Amino acid sequence: MEIENKSNKTNKTNKTNSIKEEFLILKSNVEKSIDDNKLIIEAEKIKLEGNEMFKNKKYNEALELYIKAFELNPKELTYNLNLASCYHQLKDYHNVIDNCSHVITASNDKEKQAKAYGRMAYAYQELKDYTKAIEAFKSSISIKSNNNLVISLSQVIKLKEQFDKENYINKELAEEHNKKADVLFKKGDFPQSIVEYSKAIERFPTNADYYINRGLAKIKLIDHNGSIIDFKEALKYNPHNLFVIKKLASIYEFLTYYLKAYNLYQKGLEKNPDDKDIIEGVLNSQIGCLVNGDKLLYKEIIKNERVRELFKNKNVCQIVVDSRISMVKVQQTIMQCQDLNEAYNILYEMGIIEH
Repeated sequence: MEIENKSNKTNKTNKTNSIKEEFLILKSNVEKSIDDNKLIIEAEKIKLEGNEMFKNKKYNEALELYIKAFELNPKELTYNLNLASCYHQLKDYHNVIDNCSHVITASNDKEKQAKAYGRMAYAYQELKDYTKAIEAFKSSISIKSNNNLVISLSQVIKLKEQFDKENYINKELAEEHNKKADVLFKKGDFPQSIVEYSKAIERFPTNADYYINRGLAKIKLIDHNGSIIDFKEALKYNPHNLFVIKKLASIYEFLTYYLKAYNLYQKGLEKNPDDKDIIEGVLNSQIGCLVNGDKLLYKEIIKNERVRELFKNKNVCQIVVDSRISMVKVQQTIMQCQDLNEAYNILYEMGIIEH
């Protein structure tokens, strides 16, 4: 009986101790919860102060406050987003990326993740890592559509294209491709020479000579429109190149674009008034304009030296123009200048002028 009483007393004591321990743990948890709440409230208060500093563009002061808020409540990922915004303004883009990466991996909040990807994207853009910027913009937009980010994504894609193009430029490699193309051109392998000239242009897109070379290769393949494009590009970078002016004008003339040919020959004449090819080109393209692009009539005139010489006379050219407006005016001009009568008869016989 005495042993049983002692056992009961021991059980009661153990039970009492267990209750006390539970109470102390509960008390400790409550006190910790109260302390945590105080820290959360204090952190939020500091964050709001940081927001005011940020609005006033006092980014260093805002950064210090956001760091304090984060230290008091490191579980609140909003503070990482705040820190990212501050670091961006201070041009510390690597810290922007670090804070945003933390939010993306630690948060299940889609809105926070979208914001983090967006801010990360802008940081990568500033670092000219356009590939990662594009990926981050796309990730943000896929989580939550945002018109501003869509516009930014379009802009950074263009920046990447320009960046890649500029970094692709290499004058030494361009010249290597040009030399390979020259060898192929001389062998008569014009298609492959165009491939190599194109590579040279890609590596050095402002070199007029490469466009000229490719244009000449295209002429060999009777790709006149392609050669026109190349010669026009060459003139963009070397507008005084008479060789290109004459080549391009001759192609226009061949294609019966006589007015374009005439204007281009005139441009060449301004640069070199004694160039025989240009002088001839001016006359021929002028004739082409006066016969309204009639290719057969044009060829007939060009072959007939006597008739062709007539068009060197400005008065003869004028009566051809006037004949399409008023024959009365033509007759008056001939009466005032009798030496035009023979020219008129020749032009009439050839069908250049009609009664």
